[in-house]
Amino acid sequence: MRNIRVITDSACDLSTELVKKYGITVIPLNIHIGDETFVDRSVKNSEFYKKMSLSKELPKTSHPSTETFLENYEGDEDLIVITISSQLSSTYYTASLAQNMCEQNDKTRRIAVIDSEVGSIGQGQLAVIATKLIEEDR
Repeated sequence: MRNIRVITDSACDLSTELVKKYGITVIPLNIHIGDETFVDRSVKNSEFYKKMSLSKELPKTSHPSTETFLENYEGDEDLIVITISSQLSSTYYTASLAQNMCEQNDKTRRIAVIDSEVGSIGQGQLAVIATKLIEEDR
């Protein structure tokens, strides 16, 4: 049986402990506050809230690049990619584009990109459940 890895994006709101425990790969969304852009989870919450309080604009997010997904798709295992709702972000479409590019280069790879249709912890729980089901099947 081939190995299967679960990938999600940082909208999943899973704690660092759960991510490590279940071996989930988390691809960060981009956060924009005023003229500043950084990747999610790259700054402490206290720093984020300080930046937010000093900004005249509310923070915005943007999806990870296709290249970021391709980098995270590297390897020989099959992938289950669970994204934030396509109604909330373009992340699903970017992940799907990277899936198509990856599968064109390697016909043996199986990559399933799933629109969670939710965000936050609902999305995170889908990633945890997927890893538990994979582990049960081994």
